[in-house]
Amino acid sequence: MEVNSICGKSKTSLENFVFKSFATYSAERDLVMNSPRNGNNGSRRKEIPINEESDEFVYAAVEKFFGQLENKASNSNATDREANSSKVNTRNAAEELSKQFNRKVTRERIYPLLWEGLRRKFVTMNPPISENLQNQLAEKFGLKDSDKEIRVVNVVGKDASTHVVHSTADYVVQLIERVQQEKNEKAADEGKDPADVRVHVGIGAGYVAEILAERLATRALTDNPKLTLHALTPGGFYVERQENSPTAYFLRFADKQLDVKCRGMFSPPAVSDQNYDKMRQNPALKGNFVERENIDILVTSLATAEDEHGLVRRYFDYLKENGYFEKDVNEELTQKGWCGDVLFQPYSATEPISGSLRTIALFTLDELLEFSRKPGKHVVLVGAPCHDCDKLKTKALLPLLKEPRLRMWTQLFIDRRTAVDLLNRE
Repeated sequence: MEVNSICGKSKTSLENFVFKSFATYSAERDLVMNSPRNGNNGSRRKEIPINEESDEFVYAAVEKFFGQLENKASNSNATDREANSSKVNTRNAAEELSKQFNRKVTRERIYPLLWEGLRRKFVTMNPPISENLQNQLAEKFGLKDSDKEIRVVNVVGKDASTHVVHSTADYVVQLIERVQQEKNEKAADEGKDPADVRVHVGIGAGYVAEILAERLATRALTDNPKLTLHALTPGGFYVERQENSPTAYFLRFADKQLDVKCRGMFSPPAVSDQNYDKMRQNPALKGNFVERENIDILVTSLATAEDEHGLVRRYFDYLKENGYFEKDVNEELTQKGWCGDVLFQPYSATEPISGSLRTIALFTLDELLEFSRKPGKHVVLVGAPCHDCDKLKTKALLPLLKEPRLRMWTQLFIDRRTAVDLLNRE
């Protein structure tokens, strides 16, 4: 279930709202459960523990409670007192739940069920989108009549990057559903079985992959698509944190009861310039580059050159500091005007660049640009502030907006602070 303007609450305040309601539950439960009206004469009635309630029961409780808020919010005749009466809301929800599941449910039982629904992630937040900032950015960078879409998630503060990732993940879920429908229709027209259709998603490592797995499992998809996930990069950039590699994040999908196939990418993260083409022809990798043509949706993020948390910078620092490679590749890239990297592929203000070592990915930036121009292909790019230090990525974003050769994205997600900063740049 989605909650946005229904409650007018952020995720934190929504949890506090449910928590405060739940705080009244224990006292009220003792009173109600020991009441002679319940036929207990002071003895407790045995109930199913909240954490053992079925998904359908918990979800129904959440839907009925918030569904009432939605109805009341849209009813101009409802008084503020009526709309905000939690007792009325819980009583009505309990009555409907009792009828639907043919079991006695008290209004006090609704409170812990709401909390359990939050824990199971049945309630998702939809951050607002600023169309005004989107239009200003499209006008500034000459994208009004292009196939590029900028989405400004209207959030600020230290959690802005998290909200942008959530918004991106929700969008990708919708995109997966849309692509599946299009491919189903095409298969039917060609006399093929739509049941064999798979949606192919290229995915990077990190927070986006984690949230996307959660959203796919909890967004109540009417017809869960068959997915094939493609790792866009090797995992070697995470030298001592392999749990954050792309293939490790595939495990997030394993327990979600989805039909998912996973194609990993196993190669060194970087090779010398003279061995680059040879590495891509390696039989162990050749299948990855052939199968990439099947990808429908590619989801990734970017890093700025100066960010100490950027994996490209950290990896090349690691090689230099440990004496594994004598040259300072980061300095080489800086001398060439390094602004940022996408898929660990560095670029300057005007073009892709490389140093003595070249990073390996499923696409070079030129290939990604060509891919993004093909009909039915989507490159979703997350440009939120750094998740670790909250620094903006404006310097890395500007070339991707200004330079046609670097516009290798179809949808770009950013936060309000980034949007304002971009508009203020010359």
